[in-house]
Amino acid sequence: MRPITRHFAHTQDGRRIHYRQAGSGPPLVLLHASPASSRVQIPLLGAWGGHFNVIALDTPGFGLSDPLPMANVEIGALADALADTLDALGLDRVMLYGRHTGGSIAVEFAKRFPARAEFVLTDGYTIVPNLPSADYLRAYLPPIEPQWDGGHLTWLWHRFREQFVFWPWNDPVNGLRADTDLPGPDELQRGVVELLEAGSAYANVYAAALRYRWHAPLAGLSTPVCFGVRPGDSQYRHADYLRSAGQAVEIIPRESEQAAARELEILLTHGTTLPPATTAPQPPTAPIRYVEVLGQQILLRQAGNGDGLPLLLLPAIPGASSQLQHLIDSLSLDRQVLAMDLPGNGYSDGASPLSVEMWARTVLALLDQLNIPRIALYGHNGGAAVAAHLATTAPDRVACVMLDGPPCLTATERNNQLAAFDFTLAPRWEGGHLLELWHLLRDQRLWWPWHSKTHQAIRAKPRAIDPILLHAEVRALVNNLQHLVPSWRAVLDYDFVGAVNSVAQPMMIGCAPDDVFFPAATTATQLWPDALWGDFSGKEKHASINAFLRGY
Repeated sequence: MRPITRHFAHTQDGRRIHYRQAGSGPPLVLLHASPASSRVQIPLLGAWGGHFNVIALDTPGFGLSDPLPMANVEIGALADALADTLDALGLDRVMLYGRHTGGSIAVEFAKRFPARAEFVLTDGYTIVPNLPSADYLRAYLPPIEPQWDGGHLTWLWHRFREQFVFWPWNDPVNGLRADTDLPGPDELQRGVVELLEAGSAYANVYAAALRYRWHAPLAGLSTPVCFGVRPGDSQYRHADYLRSAGQAVEIIPRESEQAAARELEILLTHGTTLPPATTAPQPPTAPIRYVEVLGQQILLRQAGNGDGLPLLLLPAIPGASSQLQHLIDSLSLDRQVLAMDLPGNGYSDGASPLSVEMWARTVLALLDQLNIPRIALYGHNGGAAVAAHLATTAPDRVACVMLDGPPCLTATERNNQLAAFDFTLAPRWEGGHLLELWHLLRDQRLWWPWHSKTHQAIRAKPRAIDPILLHAEVRALVNNLQHLVPSWRAVLDYDFVGAVNSVAQPMMIGCAPDDVFFPAATTATQLWPDALWGDFSGKEKHASINAFLRGY
């Protein structure tokens, strides 16, 4: 498979675009179906990158791309947004490949911007013979509403699974049995992660595809288009509509590898005259980008450029920098603030084995690459362990340290928690792993330690657990399901107390009452009575950190 890299770009109006890229040559842009992302097109990137510069976009509102700022988006608006995206990428004329919703966007783009579309190949062009009613769309595209018991995750898993069983998925009585193989747990997990990434906004773009007047752009279409239809696809039975409209229809093989090979033959027939093109690089000041560090792509968020010492935020482990966006925004008024997804977490590449020492090496390599000699350092939960390790092993690089909800555990507590994390969290056919993750996170807020469900372990004065906030945490973690338990174990395996005992820099410690490690805060106050203690409850955290950073 060709090397696949991930990138961000921004349109002139600031809309964020995320995409995957492989290969070199004539530009070929891939547009995915709904609800999905460029993740689903990774096999095509590998298969076609030897012939084209293949660019798989997360279309607006999916993956890591921003949605369009409108309540009722239409395919025409998505085609216009594609033009803006190509401008941001520095691409003038491209070939287009689209599946379902992506096919509709590609054809509409070719109609609106014929000078920019060399050729279009669709794999299942969405045709809805009778325009759906508003009631139908509400029933077909229900919102994702977090429930206290995590039941919405079970619903989400089976909603995605059911579309491979019945079509339409929400009508098993009157619907047709889907003529396709049922994907395995890993592929279902991929689809559910993409739905979680989009959230309830998935319905906005999906509804646009179902409302689209599929025949409207066909009359007078000057760009050559090949409409591929595949046995087993929900749109296969609509091929005659295209033939009746005088369009070229190609029967694509059912199996994915054979389909990709046949589609490549079609693309090579039409794309050989298009000159090679590369995408414009992302500027180093972009608010979010990937940085190549030690052979891995590391996701980096940044803001601010004041005179204060740069501040690096390390999120909880497991966790993601997206959970720290509120701190990035509030602390960047007078200094540069950076936050990274540590390897194996968020959207950074994984590394094996996971360890606090490995994460610290990655941080130092990132700082070297960014030419940042010295920083103020903040770490939350497991990120605090990495911060402490950096402060003791690279003291010339760290001016001061802020430890938020530190994992201050005795040796016995660490060993007991390590024993509790002696399991594997992996996709299961019925989706039960999502409920397992949900209730693990919820139980961490109800008992200390979380695995001891006794009355003695009940956490004092627990706040009501907001399903919306817990759902946001699941979204931040589920992208790296295979690394969650190893990440927890790596943090628990590290002698955090021993590291903090060796920290010589000014240090502030704080912990919000609803933090997972709040019960360990008492141990921290006893061990380090001379440390500065900050008020990290709610918005007071921002004020405490800003006050601590004055003078740096």
